[in-house]
Amino acid sequence: LVDALWRKNFTPQSLIRLMGPRGLESVSKIIKRRFGNRWSDQDNDLIASYLYHITVAKPSGEYALNSILRPVFGSSSPGVFARQPLIHDFNKITAKKVRVLYGDHDWLRNNTEAAKIAVSNCQGKGDVITIPNSGHHLYLDNPLYFKKALEDIITT
Repeated sequence: LVDALWRKNFTPQSLIRLMGPRGLESVSKIIKRRFGNRWSDQDNDLIASYLYHITVAKPSGEYALNSILRPVFGSSSPGVFARQPLIHDFNKITAKKVRVLYGDHDWLRNNTEAAKIAVSNCQGKGDVITIPNSGHHLYLDNPLYFKKALEDIITT
């Protein structure tokens, strides 16, 4: 069922849109469940309102997900794979340094070994950093570690 919906461009955002005004309450509950008491109730409400309103806006980029990602369900490690992985294009990168950041429990099928192989094919230096205690939104899940990783990128 999920695969069929995915192919028809039914996205998580579509579900929130279908909920109408109740979607805001659902987004707020998701934020509270996902991030706990990290923020005050007022800040949580502001974040939920922001996410709700950008989610229910006219769809655009979300439809690109179907063409760039392939869902994998029913495996021992469900998630999504790139239809055309960048691993094959890393040798074209001419930057002096490439750093790939992953959350240690990212829904995007964290594959640090493949990333390490890809980065090793760059023309410049490269490395892969795993941000502990974080999923896909590294900057929200572990802001201090993420900040340190960015500072290290800038200063090295």
